Amino acid sequence: MVADWKIKKGALPLVAVAALLAAALIFSKHGGDFWLHAAMIRELADHPFHPQHPIFGGTPENVFFTPYHLLLGFLVRISGFSAPAWLSAAAWVNAAVWFTGMVKWGRGQGLSHTSVALLIGLVLVGCLQPWYYSGFFSVAEWPSVMAYPSAMAFGLGLHVISDYQRVIATPAWTGVVGIPLLSGVIVLIHPLTAVAVALGGLAIFIFSKEHLPKALVVGGIAVIASLGLLFFWPYFTWQDLLLPASDIHAANRELYARLWLHFLPAALGLIPLGMRVRRTGMDAQSVWFIALLVVFAGGALLDKWAFGRVAMWMVLLLLAEIALWWQSQTWKWGSGRVWILAAMILFSCRYYRAWMGWFLPQNQALEAEVRLVAGSIPPHAQVLAGEDFSEILPAFGVYVCSYSPEQASLSGFTGAQDFFSTLIDDSTRATLLREINPDFVLFRESDPGSALNFLQWNGWKCSPIHGSSCVVCAHSPGI
Repeated sequence: MVADWKIKKGALPLVAVAALLAAALIFSKHGGDFWLHAAMIRELADHPFHPQHPIFGGTPENVFFTPYHLLLGFLVRISGFSAPAWLSAAAWVNAAVWFTGMVKWGRGQGLSHTSVALLIGLVLVGCLQPWYYSGFFSVAEWPSVMAYPSAMAFGLGLHVISDYQRVIATPAWTGVVGIPLLSGVIVLIHPLTAVAVALGGLAIFIFSKEHLPKALVVGGIAVIASLGLLFFWPYFTWQDLLLPASDIHAANRELYARLWLHFLPAALGLIPLGMRVRRTGMDAQSVWFIALLVVFAGGALLDKWAFGRVAMWMVLLLLAEIALWWQSQTWKWGSGRVWILAAMILFSCRYYRAWMGWFLPQNQALEAEVRLVAGSIPPHAQVLAGEDFSEILPAFGVYVCSYSPEQASLSGFTGAQDFFSTLIDDSTRATLLREINPDFVLFRESDPGSALNFLQWNGWKCSPIHGSSCVVCAHSPGI
């Protein structure tokens, strides 16, 4: 009876963290890339065999068309619920995979339940300046990024590493089948997570001397399965993942700015890591960290900035070292451990706005209005819309006119939304409209009137959409 109480009592901090994260998801807000992912899901729901990019137009191959999006697209198609609704529901599944992956991996590193709870807390607040990219899990972004495939891939990666470590350390072959399958899914969902997981598996393989044949078989099957799924996946080719376009790397360049702010205080984990290596020698965790560091540095040296996404795994390993050191200390009032706890609490207070942001209800009015507007647009019509609608409309099946980065650089415009700017003259606006060639132009009634007046002067018929604050303009009489 006493032992049972101790187990339950030890798990209480972990249960508290899980409850806090669940509450954050209940009140999470849609933002960031949420609408882009929802648009891809809606496109796969409508055109599963011949999808095109819902924003940039006829791009048959796109790395956003992943098994994650395809599954949710299938659910949208058969259920009748919207893509944003299913993507919001998927956030709960992703959060469960992420949380259980953190627990399983942390426990595999020798952390107690309390120390795993500490590790999760450190992941949320463990940077002076968080990275605001998918695949990173700062307190300010955690609820919103849980809907992304990168969150699913990260959680699956933790499960794969933990299972691989467990399988090759025991005589049984239980669980072997899941490792290659999940590895292939990770490659297709978020390839840079697959890079980090593969490096972790390689590090474990190097130190599996007593079980080398089994480690070789399991790891080899995982690699073959991943490459096979990548080769036969119909929506993009392996070159799209292994040789990504230059604009993808350019978008990730900011990952390497102000590194000391991003890596502190996680970088303090180098101290216990170095002490452990000096005491017991190199092990899988230290080799994994070094391999990640080489990839991270190589991304900067070779201008392949997207490889900076492995930084989250480096931070995780360093924070795990801090949690292990914390666990090894004796709990005494007046000890350094208590003062460090107080410092961490004070440090996390700088995120009070982010914590409060978790529990502010999301604005459902905008989504309801967009649903109404989308229902007023004929199928397959190309719509030019302002920034507040251009990201959201594709999630409800409307094709939005936009410039790809290459088109924008060639034309001299920063984007299709330049049409609505009050800083351009009518001749420039006419040139932009001719290049984009939309079927409809969507305004808010409160938008500046220069673009609206331009359309009316040029024979476009403009009328309000009843029940919304929008005006739609078309060549022919109102819709």
